[in-house]
Amino acid sequence: MLQGWVILVSAFAYILLLFAVASYGDRKSRLWSEPLGLDHRNNAN
Repeated sequence: MLQGWVILVSAFAYILLLFAVASYGDRKSRLWSEPLGLDHRNNAN
């Protein structure tokens, strides 16, 4: 049987891992969606 603190530490580490993966994916998607700093939303031409 696992100790209670092992389960809590494992759960906390797993949640941190999920947040790290989500943050990494969010940054990558922003890099791929913005074409090299050009903002087409405010382009009046």
